[in-house]
Amino acid sequence: QYYIFTAGVDGAGDFRYSIVDMTLNAGLGDVMVANKNILLTDSITEKIAAIRDGTNGIWIVTHKWGTNQFYSYHLTTSGLMPPVVTSVGTIHNTGVIQNTYGQLKFNNCGTRLACAVGYQDIVELFDFNLTSGIVSNPMTINMSDNVYGVEFSPSGNFLYVTSYFSSCKLAQFDITLATLPLILASKVPLSATDDLYGLQLGPDGKIYVSRSFLSQYLGVISNPEVSGFGCNYSDTGIDLDPLFMGVN
Repeated sequence: QYYIFTAGVDGAGDFRYSIVDMTLNAGLGDVMVANKNILLTDSITEKIAAIRDGTNGIWIVTHKWGTNQFYSYHLTTSGLMPPVVTSVGTIHNTGVIQNTYGQLKFNNCGTRLACAVGYQDIVELFDFNLTSGIVSNPMTINMSDNVYGVEFSPSGNFLYVTSYFSSCKLAQFDITLATLPLILASKVPLSATDDLYGLQLGPDGKIYVSRSFLSQYLGVISNPEVSGFGCNYSDTGIDLDPLFMGVN
């Protein structure tokens, strides 16, 4: 069985799940009506992150709009458990719909969580408890403009952040440092290219940077474990349209 979780985009929406049963449809899989689009809660931002709990389960975490509440759902062999709700950090206010925007990401070992809050111009770092599902110890990184993408380096030592319009649109932070002022002071601006959005750590250990739909390139951070410009970021890491077919 595979669980598919969905949240609304371009505004707060319902958080729902469906179950794909691979024993159905002659082994090709199918979703029975009773297991389709099951409502978990409403008014959820677009943020969803998941991490293995170190045993046989998975935590799925999202954030309620208009609150400072994280909802942590534990999926085990017994099924999906009721949420662990933690009220911590900044309220994702309802002043503009863009405050539902932004990524939510775990580090690889599941002990830390990063959350970008669109037009509130902040990224928050938290600790995460893999046993209880509780989110704690918020640290707020104020950016100079609207934020979207967040991603940890493979070791979790560095955090990368994208913003829309500021003079620094891709930044690196050293989050191994002991205090928030030191973390803020470690900021290295890596790119001033317009319209950088989602970040994703690949299986090859590189971090891929989604650019505007007007660009034919995918940005690439080739050495995300290296401090500063040694991380080797390229705005034109992969050409998605080498034959100039107009596919952006």
